[in-house]
Amino acid sequence: MPTFRYRAMDGAGKIVTGLMEGPNASAVAGRLSQQGQVPLSADPVSETGLARLLHAPLALGRRVSLKDLQLLTRELAVLLKAGVALEEAFSLVIGVTRNVTLRKALEEAASDLREGASLAKALGKHEALFDGYYCSMVRAGEQSGRLEETFDGLARFLEQRVAITESITSALIYPMILAVLVVMTLVLVVAVVLPEFKPIFDDLGSALPIPTRIAMAVGTLFQDYWWLLVILLVAAAVAVHLALGNPETRARIDRALLRLPIAGMLIRKAETGRFTRTLGALLKGGLPLPHALALAVGGVRNRAISATLAETVPAVREGGGLTMALQRTATLPDLALRLIRIGEQSGRLEQMLLEVADLFDTDVKRGLDRAMAAMVPVITIVMGLIIGGLIASVLLGIMSVNQLAVS
Repeated sequence: MPTFRYRAMDGAGKIVTGLMEGPNASAVAGRLSQQGQVPLSADPVSETGLARLLHAPLALGRRVSLKDLQLLTRELAVLLKAGVALEEAFSLVIGVTRNVTLRKALEEAASDLREGASLAKALGKHEALFDGYYCSMVRAGEQSGRLEETFDGLARFLEQRVAITESITSALIYPMILAVLVVMTLVLVVAVVLPEFKPIFDDLGSALPIPTRIAMAVGTLFQDYWWLLVILLVAAAVAVHLALGNPETRARIDRALLRLPIAGMLIRKAETGRFTRTLGALLKGGLPLPHALALAVGGVRNRAISATLAETVPAVREGGGLTMALQRTATLPDLALRLIRIGEQSGRLEQMLLEVADLFDTDVKRGLDRAMAAMVPVITIVMGLIIGGLIASVLLGIMSVNQLAVS
């Protein structure tokens, strides 16, 4: 029986992790629920992290993106609004879904529907594609008999996330291209250009200026030991991958990121937008506040913020106000807390949460645009300084050769 590493919220509102055996992730989630915990994730760990990395198949084109999920949800919303029966709607979207992984999951869900399973349960078997938020919204829609409205709300929610993701990606494209060109230029200069001067400088040896000796040593390292550098880069990539897969290490990294001057502020604002948008959408879908809050906390990516926000769940379950519980954590920005308090007092909490999410998402996009605009000249200046330093070190060496020849 496979082993799963789970992440859940206990009765006290703390995020707990551990290992549990089960036939599948859904069975593990069911056992956690029976124990009074709210399951957040369950990932198979039958192999070590390195083994999973080495044995992972190349599934090019099979990864299900957020855009794929958003298009599927919109198609289902349109079909259900048009009066198409649920099973027939699934048959239609299966026929037009190109992603192999998503189509297979839909076929299995359609088979479960024909056998009498609820849609939420059928989709819940594929938690890697349809997370707890998605399935909870579908379950609420089934119970209220407003499934077409639920899928329409889900589609709008996912469209917002896709728009934010694409906006961030667009802002990062140019700096990333520039950074890659910088690295390629440096490698070309160090590995190809500098070694051409080696025969000229060999006779001088220790008489060469220190900057020239350092530059030539780096060039020799790239030319003679490039394979070692490749091995070190691969090993570093594997080490980072394994470290990010460890919950304790990931939590330490997340805490460190929040302490960064500019990035920490942007991360906090981005997580505020994610948390309030998820919570607002869940409340609008008809879920009770304690359940919606637990799911929204589980959707926060930064482990440090997620662990702090988890402290609000038991307080709200005991009948406390949302704003008061959030204030005690001192995690969300003051502006978000003030707006949430207004929404709570006016009885428009879900609408205010969505407006808070729009406000902070816009703020994050504006901050990213400014940061990326500043990064381009910084990268250009750094590149100029490094290239200029390499050229200056070579010129110093040539001047030393000329002085030796004159003397």
